[in-house]
Amino acid sequence: MDTVIEQKKLSGEGILFNKKVILMPVPRAGAMIAEKKHIGYFMYDGTKAEFVVPLSAQKGGIIPILTRDEQAFFEQELREDLNVNKKVGNFWNTFRVSVIKDNNFMEKGIEYDLSDVMDNLRWRVLKAQPTIAPSWDERYDSGEYRFALCEAGYQDNHKINKQEKMKLAYKLLGKIDTTSAKLYDFLCVYWMHVPKSKRPDPNAAKDIYASMVQDIIDNEPDLFIKIASDKQFATKLFINRGLQAGFIDKVGLKGDYTVDGRFLGRTIDDAAMNLMTPEWREDHMRIKAMLDSNKTAATTIATEPTESTEVE
Repeated sequence: MDTVIEQKKLSGEGILFNKKVILMPVPRAGAMIAEKKHIGYFMYDGTKAEFVVPLSAQKGGIIPILTRDEQAFFEQELREDLNVNKKVGNFWNTFRVSVIKDNNFMEKGIEYDLSDVMDNLRWRVLKAQPTIAPSWDERYDSGEYRFALCEAGYQDNHKINKQEKMKLAYKLLGKIDTTSAKLYDFLCVYWMHVPKSKRPDPNAAKDIYASMVQDIIDNEPDLFIKIASDKQFATKLFINRGLQAGFIDKVGLKGDYTVDGRFLGRTIDDAAMNLMTPEWREDHMRIKAMLDSNKTAATTIATEPTESTEVE
């Protein structure tokens, strides 16, 4: 088959695209550096991040990121053997997508033209990374995300929408900054969403809590809105209190939530949803009774009832 005809055929099936995407940083507090003004808050200036095709946790080999047709297309364009199982001279062992942190990257990101063969292949490698969110709106959906792939032009839309988002954020803040307890409660739920963040001190002053919440609004307004307006907020707070009192368990930052060894959920969202099902009704009532009678827990957690912060 003629090369040009074959290229058009494969491109029409979704290999090359007439659009551009941008890889943007997602600065957020980590276990080691939580101060946003710190020089290494995201990455140190001049440092490089390199992305390769991930390995399979089950099989140990390189994960195929191309379909058969896609592989045939790129092999023809690059004049390379892209077989992931190749023992000697495997293309994927040396193919890397590099990102260097500088002011330009932090402000504008890196643009990839999906109609360009090499940029398209780089984009496919980036899509396979567990540390890269598939879209700007999803950048806080996982604690692992440190970068996000965005549609070109998202920055303009982001500027337009930011003012409305901040209005909503401060409306929600007005519902929780009335007491130290409510601010603390919010920070506890935030910590469960972002385990690498700084866990709030139950004995800190209100202005400390307020400062921490303000940092979240400044840096993660979408996540603040998501948590502060979450209909499962009260259940997540209940789980946090169960964790503090030792009635609910979670091992490590990425561990599962369990109750008496029974799997409750992998994420806080899953755990909150499951805990409110009929299957967990008796456990929910039992944990509540233990919390109500546990004087130690009562002295180390906010005890004021938490109102819904849902915006009407």
